[in-house]
Amino acid sequence: MVYTRLMKTFFLSLGVVLLVLFGFYLYRQPSESPFKNPISETSPLRIGLILRTSTNPLYRNIEEGARLAETALDIRLIVKTGTSETSVMQQIDIVQRCIDENVNAIVITPVGSEILPILKRANDKGIPIVLVENPLQQELLKEYELDHLPFIGIDNEIASQEAAFELAKCLQEPADALIIEGNPFNESSRQRAKGAKDVFSSHPMIRQVYSEYGSYSIETAKKSVEKMMNEHPSIRLIFSINDMMAIGAYQYVKENNRHDIFILSVDGTSFSKDLFEQDEIAVVLDQNAKQQGFEAIRTAEKMTRMDMSSYVRFVQYEILSSIHHLK
Repeated sequence: MVYTRLMKTFFLSLGVVLLVLFGFYLYRQPSESPFKNPISETSPLRIGLILRTSTNPLYRNIEEGARLAETALDIRLIVKTGTSETSVMQQIDIVQRCIDENVNAIVITPVGSEILPILKRANDKGIPIVLVENPLQQELLKEYELDHLPFIGIDNEIASQEAAFELAKCLQEPADALIIEGNPFNESSRQRAKGAKDVFSSHPMIRQVYSEYGSYSIETAKKSVEKMMNEHPSIRLIFSINDMMAIGAYQYVKENNRHDIFILSVDGTSFSKDLFEQDEIAVVLDQNAKQQGFEAIRTAEKMTRMDMSSYVRFVQYEILSSIHHLK
């Protein structure tokens, strides 16, 4: 009997010791990463940078800033670009390829809200996502449970209000204004157009405000400006929400010898800055694309370390304007 009690006590004590040791073992194990591709100590972090197109120098500037971050953070950047700024299906395919290639994070200049389902798929697989340059509508992000995604870019509405006010200074007598937008599904286009409209519609020197879409194309914007000038010859101000369309507007002005029309361009690439220096464009809103690229990659790298300290970061912009453009 005594022997039996001693054996029971022994096995009970042994069981307690084993449970304690097992619990200590579990405690010392690293917690499972929430990301699909945990960072290893031997391979560099792989971040996919998806740009709308490579033909627009704005996105080349974003990539240049991203390359600086690649060197500074010792990561590997995988750059993929579309052939058109408005190609939704192509960008969806590119995001899927990044998922298949097991990237650790994705930084993207989204074409529009149509790509939200594929971004949702990437997010559900544990891939951190950063939006750069073009935000997406907050209501739609919330609908797809993606309202936590960081955005790196300028405050489009506020910056456009300030730039539009500078453009209005070119007027010496009342006139009309034209806003050339990109497309109705692009949030940055919508925000910039709204900022310009808010200023133009209440400005004492501006009588009417018109809008036309230019599809981010030099040729399309040029045709849109020609059409609007034929219909509303009293237009004197043209607010273009990107540099490519501003070049189209400039070409119309140059070919028709219309020195009484003043153009504002948003982006700040070498194209618009050169035209500004030549007194061909009145105002340039430089959205500091290189800094956007750098900050977007740095944010993505932080997210892979579960550092969620910054959800939205507005980059400082610069407005180039001078009254010597008056002719």
